[in-house]
Amino acid sequence: MKASDNHFRGFPALWNAAAFYLFLLHPPPILSTLGIAILIALTFAPFHVLHPVRVVRLRWLTLWLVAVWAVLAMYTIAYDFDVGAPIVFGLCAIAAYIVGSDAVIRQIKSFRA
Repeated sequence: MKASDNHFRGFPALWNAAAFYLFLLHPPPILSTLGIAILIALTFAPFHVLHPVRVVRLRWLTLWLVAVWAVLAMYTIAYDFDVGAPIVFGLCAIAAYIVGSDAVIRQIKSFRA
């Protein structure tokens, strides 16, 4: 599941994180089912997902964001997922960074080439 540059290859086995976001966002059942099906398919897809600790590029930023995510997640759980939009946005933005930052960097490199 890991690429030579320490990224996860495909969607990593982060089902606890997927469940956390289902509780956070409480989408309708059909969207939840579709989202889980997409994550299952992405397990086998050839894309890279940032490993928060092992990837060296921007590690300082990634570790800070993981720390912020942990604080926001603990706050969210302490308040039984009844949090405001800024907390939800922050948690989703950090997740987008973890999942999508490698794709953005690869795209930028392809434009430069």
